[in-house]
Amino acid sequence: MEASVVRNFQQLFDIASISKEFTAMSILQLVEAGKIKLEDTLEIYIKGLPNGKNITIHHLLTHTHGLPDVMQSEEFDGISPQNKEKTLNWLRNMKSQFEPGEKYEYGNTAYFVLSVIVERVSEQNLKSYIRNNLFMPAKMKDSHFLTDSNINVERVTGYNENNDISTIRKFDFHDSQASGTGDIVSTANDLIKWHRALSNGTILSKKMFEMALAPKYLNDGTKIDRGYGFAHGIFQNQNAIHNTGDLYTHTRYFYIPDQDLSIVLNMNGSIENDGGLASIVFMQIIGKVLNQQTLQMFDEVVDLNKL
Repeated sequence: MEASVVRNFQQLFDIASISKEFTAMSILQLVEAGKIKLEDTLEIYIKGLPNGKNITIHHLLTHTHGLPDVMQSEEFDGISPQNKEKTLNWLRNMKSQFEPGEKYEYGNTAYFVLSVIVERVSEQNLKSYIRNNLFMPAKMKDSHFLTDSNINVERVTGYNENNDISTIRKFDFHDSQASGTGDIVSTANDLIKWHRALSNGTILSKKMFEMALAPKYLNDGTKIDRGYGFAHGIFQNQNAIHNTGDLYTHTRYFYIPDQDLSIVLNMNGSIENDGGLASIVFMQIIGKVLNQQTLQMFDEVVDLNKL
């Protein structure tokens, strides 16, 4: 904002929790390779975690595991570089909050744990695995990680708004703490490449991708709006996947595989300060692209004329 620089499709921005998709797809690639099973228990890969003999890979992928949110622990030191073994030891001293499959509770713990599993099974660090097995096949040449030293100058800066004054969004947070949960930096163009690579069989078999998108259920049969790594729902009578990410900037995207339609929105204002602007802009863009004034978005009907 200080330099009045106009945004373009090649500029880098943090995608925050959308990074979880890449962790999930890493796990599913290892499933397809026969190195992991969705019904494998956590104890097979990481010893001593609470209820680890009952929590499965499926539970981790769907946020139905019951592990506490280690990032919210009073002992969690977010300003220091991540030490995964130290974080696991903190987790070992906590208690499970509910039985696996009994409840859906979104958080970062499962995807931190899944990142450790990817590293142990693949015998390489998560960044290397994602670069070699996801970025490269999808031809995502402009995607990086928060901890890469070469991206800070080029990355879009996020801002908070307070009394019409914009200030750069900062945290007492070490970027390495987002490994596996929110540490990827990408572009609008690269995210569209990602969607297409997923749906055309480049990243996973089409059967595995369809399974990743399929509705998931709790033990009592309640359907949750999460697949493996994706939120999903019905949009205009078609299956759609969508996700949001909020860290330094705010990202939303939505993809209809059957139409090969991708919409990516990044705003460098915080969602906490935008008064719902991100949602309004996002839905208006969808309406323009589809030439519709009324949208059936998941569980509600939206009249764009009233936004």
